[in-house]
Amino acid sequence: MYKSIKIEGFRQFDNFEIDDLGAINLFLGQNNTGKSSILEAFYTHASGLNFNNFNKKIICKKSYIPNNPLDAANQIRTLFYSTEAEPYRFVISTKTDESVCADKIKNNVVYEASHKLEVVFEPSAGMSSIFNNSKENGYFDASLLEEYQNAANNYIGSFEINEKSYAFNSVKIDYKHPNFSIDNKYPQSYSAILQDIPDNRYPNSDITVFYYLKRYNILEDFIAEMKEAFPVIKNIDYIPYPEGNKAPVLIITNDGKTLPLHAFGDGLIRWYHIFGNLITFRNGIHSIEKIDSTFDPKSQKLLTSLLLKYSKKYNNQIMLSSHNLEFVNSFLFALYKNKKFIKEGEDPVRIFTLTRDKNNKLKVRKDTGREAFERRFKYKREII
Repeated sequence: MYKSIKIEGFRQFDNFEIDDLGAINLFLGQNNTGKSSILEAFYTHASGLNFNNFNKKIICKKSYIPNNPLDAANQIRTLFYSTEAEPYRFVISTKTDESVCADKIKNNVVYEASHKLEVVFEPSAGMSSIFNNSKENGYFDASLLEEYQNAANNYIGSFEINEKSYAFNSVKIDYKHPNFSIDNKYPQSYSAILQDIPDNRYPNSDITVFYYLKRYNILEDFIAEMKEAFPVIKNIDYIPYPEGNKAPVLIITNDGKTLPLHAFGDGLIRWYHIFGNLITFRNGIHSIEKIDSTFDPKSQKLLTSLLLKYSKKYNNQIMLSSHNLEFVNSFLFALYKNKKFIKEGEDPVRIFTLTRDKNNKLKVRKDTGREAFERRFKYKREII
């Protein structure tokens, strides 16, 4: 489990640090306060030297595929707080406990471990020339891009990723456009997944979740819990096409209809993926953006209690983002109204409220879940 994170030079963060992370961490704030970037930082750090994950989820953000080398280079530049000097660089450092480095525990001794990830990008000479020209003229010269593409074979620059924990490891990647997949042998440093609404629309991930639930005899219980939020469900099944081609995961409804999962609304699809992934990618770091989206207030209370259950049961650390006060109320009320879910003296929840002043300076208030509950319901104070 991550205990703290320090972000230097990533996205809009020059130097940012938070500590005392819990099993469930909710990052609150208005638009453009940095909530999504914090979740991305966790995922980037957990990806370690696995460049494919970093490329697909962070560079090609929210499934956006760059149209040309300049577009791709601009996507890369947004990763860095400063692009005034080359090479560009950011560092993400964490402290963890035994939950994410269980293989390093000896004789049941629990201790803290430090893990530093440095990402450096050196733009190609041609791409650097285009950016310098744009600074001088205030616009991108299309003729320079065409000249660059013909001469450089779409080479954008090189990444170097350095990882220091129990040992030092490094990998260097030459980046071209298009660059959808790169031969990269390194696994993630920690099991991790980053979820947003568009990520729930890929049939392959539907099938992965279904097979895992079926193989480990969890499907029946999973369906029973989904029924509480979506009573229309009778069963979930998967039947491959006769030729062996992949078919959609199927929802069997109470009125006898059999429909593809993706024929239903975003709420049902997203529920399937959030909790299916918490089971499939157990012992992991789960970053879920806009957790309040697509769920009604009644479902939000059940959602909250199951997030806590799945965090405990499958040893997951969960990072959430939201700017919805109604969701925050449901979240806190569901967990702390009675002692059914969280006992007195225990508090696995942390609430981080992010605000920016008129000079764009970031401020963070940290509360335990119980402190936030009392602030909201006992003292009638605002959270956001």
